[in-house]
Amino acid sequence: MAVSALLCEGKGPVTEYYSRLIHQKHFQHIQGRWTCVCLHTFSSGLDLPMKVVDIFGCCLPVCAVNFKCLHELVKHEENGLVFEDSEELAAQLQMLFSNFPDPAGKLNQFQKNLRESQQLRWDESWVQTVLPLVMDT
Repeated sequence: MAVSALLCEGKGPVTEYYSRLIHQKHFQHIQGRWTCVCLHTFSSGLDLPMKVVDIFGCCLPVCAVNFKCLHELVKHEENGLVFEDSEELAAQLQMLFSNFPDPAGKLNQFQKNLRESQQLRWDESWVQTVLPLVMDT
């Protein structure tokens, strides 16, 4: 089985154009699935990529380059995958698409985990995490 993947980052007319083009083709033996590969890093290593937050909001799993606090957002093997280099990313993408569209595959498992997770809303998370620190000072 051969697998091809088109990885698109960002939004706008180019992404919309290719999305429409793929949907218009009415492929019989091909299913399209948008996935995100996050290559954003921050010099401080302390900022979380908001793009991943947005993508998780759509219940889409990600592959993200590892950095200091990413584990707070991306749970490796639970809601996506974390990689260190291009070889590891290539292996992850091959694994993710090797049995596509098998409902028991990792992509579907990650997506199911995202749907079922009880992610706190921003204000709820702030009250539980930051407020106690501020109130103690």
